[in-house]
Amino acid sequence: MSDSKRNLIIYRDELLGASETFILRQAEALRDFRPVYVGLRSIDGLRVPAQRRELLASGCLSRARCLACKLLGPNERQVAQLRRLQPALVHAHFGPDASHAMLLARALGVPLVVTHHGYDVTAEDHALSHSPLLRLYLKRRPRLYKTAALVLCVSQFVREKALRKGAPPHKTLAHYIGIDIARFTPDPSVAR
Repeated sequence: MSDSKRNLIIYRDELLGASETFILRQAEALRDFRPVYVGLRSIDGLRVPAQRRELLASGCLSRARCLACKLLGPNERQVAQLRRLQPALVHAHFGPDASHAMLLARALGVPLVVTHHGYDVTAEDHALSHSPLLRLYLKRRPRLYKTAALVLCVSQFVREKALRKGAPPHKTLAHYIGIDIARFTPDPSVAR
């Protein structure tokens, strides 16, 4: 990668679930930015490039650090850790994670882009309210939509749901995440 590329933070609380290939592929396909994967902790799942991974809550107190970061935002050490990257923006995947990343983007003084992938706006609020951290998301959602520079939705259906939940129409776009259909063509030798 060219050294002239600016860093872009790809944020997910947990880096990265095995089913989240769409996040990794989208980020790795960027041409003008260098993706740096930032999360609270690493989980068994997809491997992100170690030289471009920053964990904010690792170590023996990681559970407590994760909770503190979600509730209060990043501490000075965590902000300094990421400020050295000079990120152009923070791109958070899923609304609940974006409600945590919102505090990080504000501390870094960079724009926040949110991508809604589905459950985060299609689930009924009363269903989400059974979890304390999802209740926090519901409480922060109006501020998230107010402060986000852009709200991307993976389909028009998801966009409509986000608009009903309060996303501002002027900065909420449907942005389809395509798939490589050549990788998913039927095997002609298999009988139907």
